[in-house]
Amino acid sequence: SGEGHPDDLYPPFFERLEQEMTATLGDRLTLQVTDATALAANTFSHVMESMATSYALALVLTLPLMMLMLGSVRQGLLAMVPSGLPIIVGLGYMGWTGIRLNLPTLLCGGIIIGLRWTTPSTS
Repeated sequence: SGEGHPDDLYPPFFERLEQEMTATLGDRLTLQVTDATALAANTFSHVMESMATSYALALVLTLPLMMLMLGSVRQGLLAMVPSGLPIIVGLGYMGWTGIRLNLPTLLCGGIIIGLRWTTPSTS
């Protein structure tokens, strides 16, 4: 069937609605979609961008510190595996099984990072 998941349909629908209403109303009025669904779709989009930026920033800031602290590039890279692997495996599993990203599943990566850095080492 040609239908997609509702989460995939909302942003294009609201963009098309704003374009058509702007074309109809011209410069006389300003249109602002305030529906709860539009707000949720917009919020999710911003959360996705923010989480991606946060993951990249965490990697960019943590990797050099690990390399410096451990005294070698190789050991620094190896030290990042326990942090990155759960996120990669988790997101890979979600993609493989068709689990969609939503706010709770998206936040799992942040929780994993937090647990990784707050769990005491057993060595």
